[in-house]
Amino acid sequence: MKKSTLQILALMLALTPIASSQAVATPVDGIRKALQPLTGKPAEPETVEVRDKWALLIGCNRFTDQHIPAMRFASKNAADIARTFKDPDLGRFALDHVLLINGPDATNTAIKQGIDGWLLKKALPADLVIIYVSSRLFAGADGSALICASDTCLEQPETAINLYETLRTIKQRTQAEHIICMIDTQPLSGETSDADKAKLTKGEKPHDLQWLAKSGVTIFGANQLFKPSFDDQSLLQSRFAHYLVEGMNQSGGP
Repeated sequence: MKKSTLQILALMLALTPIASSQAVATPVDGIRKALQPLTGKPAEPETVEVRDKWALLIGCNRFTDQHIPAMRFASKNAADIARTFKDPDLGRFALDHVLLINGPDATNTAIKQGIDGWLLKKALPADLVIIYVSSRLFAGADGSALICASDTCLEQPETAINLYETLRTIKQRTQAEHIICMIDTQPLSGETSDADKAKLTKGEKPHDLQWLAKSGVTIFGANQLFKPSFDDQSLLQSRFAHYLVEGMNQSGGP
């Protein structure tokens, strides 16, 4: 990971997105380094004019299916980032341009309505679109990445959110050139299960961050796909969420 990845991301959220789709994993050590003071003046990212900015944030901390473990900080992660986005001195998103779908309200239907009934109707090709997801994740039969909604049933994979297909739909329907998806997820067991490993091995497609980027969306992952993000009990957050918010506070916007 480049040293300034999250600093650049923080500036992008406040002003302008990066120019092309890519996939970046940001493990904890990389996040810490990204937020250390840089020596000398960093290269300025290419400025791209953005008409408007939209953010959809999803946090699922508890699930109706008892076989899906709770995620202690998922809802707080999403809420803290949403609050930072709406801060007029930091994220600078209009208040009604940030949609938070959180906790027990983050059902499959609510998430799809947030995408189909809100994001796809609002975002235009010249806009910046930010998507943040903090939830449990598991592999579909073909190895695809499935995000747990609060009412997902593991025995019915169709009740989960297919991440690649969702991102591809958003890209195709909005035609937005600048879409960023931040993935702050945990596998069902904390580590990739043997069952998921088998699906990933036998799957027809290599469902990793690079594969997700083929949707045309720029991907920022707290870790490699199907690897856990890092929670911090002292921060009461995932480290990805904490250092993202801290980075935006340090940058103070453009």
